[in-house]
Amino acid sequence: MTKVAAKKVGMTQIWKEDAVIPVTVLRIEKEGEKELKEGDIVHIRGKSKGKGFQGVVKRHGFHGGPASHGQKHSLRAPGSIGATDPARVIPGQKMAGRMGGENLTVKNVCVEEINFEEKTILVKGPVPGMRGSEVEIHITGLKEEKKEKAETSEPSKKKQEKEEKKKEADNKANEALPAQADKS
Repeated sequence: MTKVAAKKVGMTQIWKEDAVIPVTVLRIEKEGEKELKEGDIVHIRGKSKGKGFQGVVKRHGFHGGPASHGQKHSLRAPGSIGATDPARVIPGQKMAGRMGGENLTVKNVCVEEINFEEKTILVKGPVPGMRGSEVEIHITGLKEEKKEKAETSEPSKKKQEKEEKKKEADNKANEALPAQADKS
């Protein structure tokens, strides 16, 4: 996979075939836009937005304690952090701490449009990081058409054949019914 350095400009939307597609605008910093083509599938790596010091409810999705029945200050507290027997906190326990600011890779993102004059590309969906942050575009060499071919696979063709056979059998049965009604 080849890498192309880019900078996140922001988000917008485009209209294609009566559909609104949310896209992220990336400005390519070096001569790398010639390697990209519309419809390419790419992986985008960047640093996520930093959220600062967060509690366990926001950071790890804990439910928190009950809001009633005598609870006063433990609504968003983590609860128990371990058993009495080891008399210590086991390493890896989910606790409050700094959230975000991690390297993330968004995989299988489609390149929607390329503007060679402005050196910008539009990719479908979100990209990690804030506006102005640097990202790496990893070119996979795959095209969007391959994704569509995988969706129309053999099982769906077999399903269509079964439905056609059912319709033919129903038509034959319907044709036979009026003939029997005329005889009586």
